[in-house]
Amino acid sequence: MASDRGHPFIIFFETAFLKPFFFALFFIFLVPAYSLAREDAPAFADLAVNNSANELLLYASLKDAFTAEMTGSLQSGIPLQFRFYAELRERDSGHEAGKWEFVHRLSYDTLQENYRFENVSPPETRMFADLAMAKQAMSCLNGAPLLKLAALKPHTAYTLRVRVDLYQRDFPGGAVVRTVMKLWDVKTGWQEFSFTLR
Repeated sequence: MASDRGHPFIIFFETAFLKPFFFALFFIFLVPAYSLAREDAPAFADLAVNNSANELLLYASLKDAFTAEMTGSLQSGIPLQFRFYAELRERDSGHEAGKWEFVHRLSYDTLQENYRFENVSPPETRMFADLAMAKQAMSCLNGAPLLKLAALKPHTAYTLRVRVDLYQRDFPGGAVVRTVMKLWDVKTGWQEFSFTLR
């Protein structure tokens, strides 16, 4: 007569396999989120606009942009990506004058022991031997071009909003890997200020 009870070895094997599996999932999914919650939130220390002869330029710098985990991953060979977003509107009417996206990428060459910084728009590549200088380049918009001055109305108040998505990594893998990577993303809220073109 067949027994309804499972084989003791199979039960032991399943239990022994599943406990470490769920323990690993706990650390993959919950510990990173808990760690990020304890970090100082990144925010813009400075926001300003200036102009060249014919363009409006954006200047911005982040504070607390890098965590220890980010730096460790970078030096392990995993590239980082910061994506800045900017929106410009007429303050009174709400009319949108434009929106922009600026992407910064940073990678570390473990053989050459240097950092490669890439600015996607406008295209720019720089190499750094010093980590602090590489972090500064990643965390700043230093005269990013927005739009032609001729597109702005004189004596009109404008509101510029800026935010950034940090720690997006170009990492191969399927849906599970992308989900895990997303837990490590850090996003700032919108920060804004107003100015008038004279």
